Amino acid sequence: MFAQYQFLDGKVRPYALAGVVPQLYTSASYPPGDATKNSIEGSPEVTSNSLNLSDDLKRFNLAVSLGAGLKVKVAGGFFNARLRYSYGLFTTFKESSALNPQNPDLLWELGESLDGFTIQDLSISIGYTYHIFIPKKLR
Repeated sequence: MFAQYQFLDGKVRPYALAGVVPQLYTSASYPPGDATKNSIEGSPEVTSNSLNLSDDLKRFNLAVSLGAGLKVKVAGGFFNARLRYSYGLFTTFKESSALNPQNPDLLWELGESLDGFTIQDLSISIGYTYHIFIPKKLR
């Protein structure tokens, strides 16, 4: 859910937005190769396939989001451009999995724990809004 404030009402319409975004995570894993690349210095080389982290993952999270955008009126609709930053409010993995993950390869081969991870992202959106329904004013 976002609140949006539009600064001008003309052909070019800059705006700012803020809100809370629900997030649903479906899976998490270390892909093959990344597990070795991201291993802690001094831990042994990891040559396994991908490490599945889905059993340790919290499925639902909330994020706070801030952004700015621009709408430009063109024939039949609007050209849109938006920049948005989101910051996850809760940790991504279950607290019980921090030092006792479901996949022991994560802890013993990588020397990694699952505590303190949050999701942050920056997104850029560019698009076009075409008006399908244009209401007629009643007199």
